[in-house]
Amino acid sequence: MNEPPFGVRAPFLFGHPDATLITLARHGRQAYPEADRFDPIAWADPPLSDVGVLQAQALGRALADEPIDVVACSELVRARRTAEIAMAGRDVEWIIDHELREIDSFRSLEPGQSPADFLSSQEWQDRQQRFHLERRWDHMPFSESSADFRTRVLAALNRVIEAHPGGRILIVSHGGVINAYIADLLGLDEDLFFLPHHCSITEAAVHADIRRLRSINEHRHLAPAILTN
Repeated sequence: MNEPPFGVRAPFLFGHPDATLITLARHGRQAYPEADRFDPIAWADPPLSDVGVLQAQALGRALADEPIDVVACSELVRARRTAEIAMAGRDVEWIIDHELREIDSFRSLEPGQSPADFLSSQEWQDRQQRFHLERRWDHMPFSESSADFRTRVLAALNRVIEAHPGGRILIVSHGGVINAYIADLLGLDEDLFFLPHHCSITEAAVHADIRRLRSINEHRHLAPAILTN
């Protein structure tokens, strides 16, 4: 396709033969722990729920015609299993990277400990309120910091992208990870500026120092009965 001077497609890398195309998909819905007492360990790595399996299958159908070269995913069960279901039967390179995991929330607590053991109810409520308003991981007690999380995630994603120039990459990871990459691309400070639906699709294109957002939180492949966030 011929492009006119100052055409709007070129700045977004459409038609660029050497652009790397990146699809970021959030994992399917996890099976949420059921307990009266909040246990951070139980929330850290739960499996996919039945709905999450259906969402992963829908993601696979949505990407069936996409020429994906490499799949990189978090080692956490909900992300890894989503990737396995979505890419079942496809011949792709696999990367499972510990650094693509979700925010390490409450990582300073020992098994069996709860934040309520160390914080007053008022401080707990105050921190939650600040998180709701500002959407910064720094307000989460005993957690990985906002800066450390973003540094970790961007380093991991950039390693995958730089190792596959001109390729088509599927990243199956977490809402916080997707936010970290897209917020950095857009120059935003919020740690959680949007909440991706489970198994939604966000796309970007990269070439050299140019990074462009193509789409965000696509979810039309998910039927209303399995649309969750």
